[in-house]
Amino acid sequence: MRPRRLRMEAFGAYPGRQDLDFDILGDRRFFLIHGATGSGKTTILDAICFALYGTLSGSARQAANARSEMADDDAETSVRLDFSLGSEHYRVERKPEQVRAKKRGEGTTKVAPKATLWRRTNTTDDADEGKVMATGPRNVDQMIVDILGFDADQFRQVVVLPQGEFLGFIKGGSKDREQILRALFPTQRFAEIENALRDRSRDVQERIEDVRKRRAFIWEQAEVDSDAALHEALDGARTARKDAEAHVLEMQQVHEAARAALTHGKSLAEAFAAARDAEAALAALTAKAEEMTALERALEKARKAAELRDLDQAVEATAKDLSQGQTALKAAAQAWESAEERLAGAREMVEQTSEHDARVEAMREEERRVGDWLERLESLTKARADHATATKALTDARNEEAEAKLARDAAAQKLRELTERKEAIAVEGTQAKELRRAADEASERVQWRTKLLATSKQLVSAELDERRSREAIEKLREDETAARDALRSLEQVYMKQQAAVLAAGLSDGEPCPVCGSIHHPIPATPSDDDVAAEAVDDARARLDDLGRTLATRNDALTELTSATTRLRADRDNLVERLKDAAEAPLEELTARANDALAQAEKAGRAAETLADLERQIEAARQEQTQSDEVFSAQTQAVNDAATKAGKTEAIVAEREASVPTDQRDKDGLTQRRAELVAQMDVLRNARAKALMNERDANDKRTAAVAAHQAATHAQNQAQERYDAAVEAFEQRLGQKGFADKEAYRAAARSEAEIDAMAGELTAYREKIHAAKEHAVRAKAKVEDKSEPDPDALTATENDAGQKLETAREDASRRRRRVEQLEKWMTDLAAVTKDENALEARFATVGHVARVVAGDNPQRLSFSRFVLGAYLDDVLIAASQRMLVMSQHRYRIQRQMTAGDLRRASGLDLEVVDNWTGGSRDISTLSGGESFMAALALALGLADVVQAYSGGVHLETIFVDEGFGSLDPEALDAAMRVLQDLQKGGRLVGIISHVDELKERIDVRLEVTGGERGSRARFVV
Repeated sequence: MRPRRLRMEAFGAYPGRQDLDFDILGDRRFFLIHGATGSGKTTILDAICFALYGTLSGSARQAANARSEMADDDAETSVRLDFSLGSEHYRVERKPEQVRAKKRGEGTTKVAPKATLWRRTNTTDDADEGKVMATGPRNVDQMIVDILGFDADQFRQVVVLPQGEFLGFIKGGSKDREQILRALFPTQRFAEIENALRDRSRDVQERIEDVRKRRAFIWEQAEVDSDAALHEALDGARTARKDAEAHVLEMQQVHEAARAALTHGKSLAEAFAAARDAEAALAALTAKAEEMTALERALEKARKAAELRDLDQAVEATAKDLSQGQTALKAAAQAWESAEERLAGAREMVEQTSEHDARVEAMREEERRVGDWLERLESLTKARADHATATKALTDARNEEAEAKLARDAAAQKLRELTERKEAIAVEGTQAKELRRAADEASERVQWRTKLLATSKQLVSAELDERRSREAIEKLREDETAARDALRSLEQVYMKQQAAVLAAGLSDGEPCPVCGSIHHPIPATPSDDDVAAEAVDDARARLDDLGRTLATRNDALTELTSATTRLRADRDNLVERLKDAAEAPLEELTARANDALAQAEKAGRAAETLADLERQIEAARQEQTQSDEVFSAQTQAVNDAATKAGKTEAIVAEREASVPTDQRDKDGLTQRRAELVAQMDVLRNARAKALMNERDANDKRTAAVAAHQAATHAQNQAQERYDAAVEAFEQRLGQKGFADKEAYRAAARSEAEIDAMAGELTAYREKIHAAKEHAVRAKAKVEDKSEPDPDALTATENDAGQKLETAREDASRRRRRVEQLEKWMTDLAAVTKDENALEARFATVGHVARVVAGDNPQRLSFSRFVLGAYLDDVLIAASQRMLVMSQHRYRIQRQMTAGDLRRASGLDLEVVDNWTGGSRDISTLSGGESFMAALALALGLADVVQAYSGGVHLETIFVDEGFGSLDPEALDAAMRVLQDLQKGGRLVGIISHVDELKERIDVRLEVTGGERGSRARFVV
């Protein structure tokens, strides 16, 4: 990133507008930002950081305080930065949340923060903003991070090096450096690897335990204690199932014979009833013959009338058009007359307003003069108000300064009193900590014993629910088997029954509706059984309901079993924790805990008194520090308020001189200005209205004439169409056999009515034909036959069915037993396979997870090892520059000796002194040496971050202060290091008030401070 142009308005030390064009440097890449202390040098870095990220260059300063205190109340604080990144050019502008004077009226208004980012590649005109990429502070923040590859903290570490900020990297501990390095380098994935391995190891352990619980659960369900016992139970169940299935086959043959006899008897009885019903239906249809003849004659007349419907409708439509045309012609004539009258009145009004334009111009000139005096008077009023506000602020500041001094003195007195009290208190309660620990342990045992009692009670209830659920599922399985057998029997009978019905309608030479054959050698015969389709559907629905209920109950049993297992494990865990106290009465444990707590409280009172006093003393110290800071701030506020009051007093005097006494009547001037504006508006509106009315009236007269001509033509055409329609309709009435229009109306029917009449006749003919054929067929089926007795046949079939059902229930129970045992055997094999695989997997995954988490001789986790490698790269780059600046005396390296294993280590720094050959902690460096080390580390970190940032190119670096702590030789070395940066293409900016640097660097950005704010300019 390289800055091109920077604009600041009412920002920091710059109350007005300040423009800085960095492109004026050209090929000069090394320059000095120079000025006196407090003149506003760092404000330039603040502006760059604020434009990009909405924060300032130093972490101790807040962007909310960036507005210039010397800016006018109506000035708006903003920063705009044009910058380039490679070949791309961008512009970003931000405005912080601020309170400024209202643009209209009195008082102030709070303005929300704003931010906009543009892309300006290939844009040459500075006024052309380019293409908007993002708006709003949050969206712009994210887009800047995406473009630059750095967030605000990383930007301050590698591009802008603020005063003293990077010394924290030297003086901080290993843990502090770890946080900085994690923010700058992509190490999150290594921590994720550690977490993933730990989670995977824990998951494998939990799955092994679940598999072992599954084996025990299978044994428990099968009521065996080993895999071999389960095999023996399965062999015995298979033999019993085979015998039961043979008995079922025997009983099926007996039942099928009885059911066939019942089906045949019911079919013959139904045939006799069908013959009687067919004769009755034929007689009822024959009685309606005369009614159908009359309906046929009415249908013929209706169809003739339908042929005249179009001509009748045409007469009605043309009559309606003729009436509408006459009405429209009358209205058009009236509109023509009205338009003529309106045009005459409008022309008279235009003549009356012909002189208004000249009068308006004379009034406008007078209104301009009045407005100028009002603006001057408004400026004077505002200046007086500002001066009154500044004077009041000065008085308030002096009062607050006095109050702050009283508070400071009171805080100091309070601290002295508390310190004296502490010295007077004797040390008591040395055993308080140990007694408190014993009381906590006793209380914890009471909680565990209470939880053990509750868990044991829940376990008994859960085991009872589980047993009841198993019994209910067994009953449902028996019901499901019975329902399945019943459905199978019903389906077989129903299919044979339907085959017999089809066979009864077969004739030689006619194709079979099932197979298509015209030969029927062995047609199916009716059986004695009678099964309706509804009975089959009901049986199938019952079987589906039982299946769904069984699945729901199985799911519930699984949940109950898991709950029981979990409660049993919780109980065992609590027993293990309590050990000998697991059987102790709860009342006894509670009494012990109460006694221990009473002893701990008694011993701790003295310690608590002392601890409370320590807290009061610390609070008093903080209160004294805060009161000192408040007093200093109020003293500065008094000075600032006095300066501002003097400025506002001078402004009032200046503006009073510009407004004569006779022009200070604001109300009179305002009233005269309003009168002039109102009079001009009246004259202009009257003239404009007259001209507009004339144009409108003329347009409406022209339209009215054209509308009258069109209406006359339309009325003549409508009359001709009506006469022709009446003549055609009257001619066709006679041709269709109607005496007059009334006869036509009486015979006319709608299309729907005609279709209904025709459909009724057709349906009657088809019904009577079908009834005759049905009666003949039904009578032929019962000739030479006698009616059977269905009740006797039903009794025989029921007895055979009951015996078959008993045999099936027995076989079903034995099949379910075999299926369940086989399922348990399959589950047991899967459990064994899963257990072997998981144990082999845990042997590898568990070991790797422990090593990566830090369970190794070095006590070093994977992610901290990677951070150490990144830090080594930074230190290599930093040492190259540190050697130059220290005249080849110092280089920086990581401490490799093992430290305190109880705290984070591995990122501690030390310097190697080439003059002595020894090494020491980096925090032992002097002030100037610390600055050189901080600068070297910052530049080394910038190089390494750039190398690891996916090709992000750092084109700019700013270094803020610190050079005053260097001797001449060290300063020369530091300058050489920074000058080397520009050879790599970087723009290097040095911020310092040291005059010696002004002599060394001829390209400067000079910053000059003053009472009215600061100004900056490039000296090239």
